[in-house]
Amino acid sequence: MNSIPQKSTVSTKILFALEIFNIIASIWLIVYPKPYIILFSVVLCIPFCRLLLHTFNKKYLSATTNKGSKYNDITDFLDLATVAITYRVLVDAKIAVGNHGTIGYYTFLLFFTFLLFHLLIIKTPINRTLLMIALNIAIYSYSAACAINKIYDNKTTTIYKPLITKKWISGRTNKKGTPYLQLSAWKQEPYGYEIAVSDIGYQTVKVGDTILVYGHQGFLGASWYELEDKIK
Repeated sequence: MNSIPQKSTVSTKILFALEIFNIIASIWLIVYPKPYIILFSVVLCIPFCRLLLHTFNKKYLSATTNKGSKYNDITDFLDLATVAITYRVLVDAKIAVGNHGTIGYYTFLLFFTFLLFHLLIIKTPINRTLLMIALNIAIYSYSAACAINKIYDNKTTTIYKPLITKKWISGRTNKKGTPYLQLSAWKQEPYGYEIAVSDIGYQTVKVGDTILVYGHQGFLGASWYELEDKIK
């Protein structure tokens, strides 16, 4: 956590409160994600709150820490938020995104917004620090786009019943690997679809079985699919 500027201002107090709140909310989201949507929304929005504060408060931008360095890095809040959101996306997802192009578009939009504001306000030179900042922003942007597309999706769910045409374990080394199922074509996936499943799900089904796939349109318009519980 950054040091608080010696000159106590309303802005620095707000930023300090936001940073503490960000730490609490992010850890809460990782450890005990309930209420799920509310926590996700809070962790997603806090970095934007800091972005706005930086944009509209010029006095704050000139404040310095007791070490003499500027307390104005708009990506500070992304560190823990990125870890929390990415962790929940990886652990909770158990889905497949059918439209990677749409997710890519919104990922780039978020990435461009944060990086542009960072370059304009902070004016970080092109060096290793900027590359690390850009990587952090990129991971946050992708995870945030995937999370927003799923958790705010209240559109109609469509049930598909494809056949399992193939099953295999990819990258198997010392009995470790990722189990995959190849599914036959359906309306939204005319060429079929391959999806990673759990070890138990992999052992539960065999080639030729019919499984249920729940198709979702996605809040951002990127379709995503969820397998029936026994396959997850």
